[in-house]
Amino acid sequence: MKNRIQNAFEPIRASESLKRKTLAAVTSRRRPVAGTVRRHAVLATLLFLAVVSFGGYRVYYTPTDVISIDMESSVELSINRFERVISWNSFGSGGEEILESLSLRHKKYDDAVCTVINKTFLQGEDPEDMHVRLTVASNSPQRQRRLMETLAQGDGVLGDMSFECHAGFMENVREAHRHEMSLGKYSLYLELTEAGEELTIEEMRKMQMRDVRKRIQDKDPGDSEGAQQRKQHGQ
Repeated sequence: MKNRIQNAFEPIRASESLKRKTLAAVTSRRRPVAGTVRRHAVLATLLFLAVVSFGGYRVYYTPTDVISIDMESSVELSINRFERVISWNSFGSGGEEILESLSLRHKKYDDAVCTVINKTFLQGEDPEDMHVRLTVASNSPQRQRRLMETLAQGDGVLGDMSFECHAGFMENVREAHRHEMSLGKYSLYLELTEAGEELTIEEMRKMQMRDVRKRIQDKDPGDSEGAQQRKQHGQ
């Protein structure tokens, strides 16, 4: 019986042509699977690189510190965690026009302060008659202290002029800008009003810095507590 069944199927043979077609069909079905896996791997890699690049961009262009430079005009520098300038604002007449001629972006913060002071606002001015107020705010107290210590040294930055370096608060930056003032000038406004000065925000915005400083000195001849001050000339 077994032999009869085997003999019955013996004539049934797959032709070489049929074998080739069958093999081609199976192979064609396998290839898309492998290709799909590879495509998914490539897309996943590209997505990862895009996320990393975007994340790095956001980290670099996220401000962590603000330095306000207040003279007769005011300039405010936004600093990233790498201590580089990423943006700036100008307050007061002519400030923005002067800043346009400078290359501040990506500069180290102390170099940028040096550039703003020595190469712009002091041109044609007698350093002996100038006074600069620096206000530093940061998301980190440790960074704020380090930035202030560097700026307070003043070497190569402020020459013979007198200056002072104060601590500010990041939470006051937005409110200062809302009133069209730098952080430094707005901090002075808060200082004066807390000391009992009758002064409106509009009056403060229009005041020259020399007048603001005179009012502070009239209130406290020793200047504000906590200020780091230095006058290089004669030292």
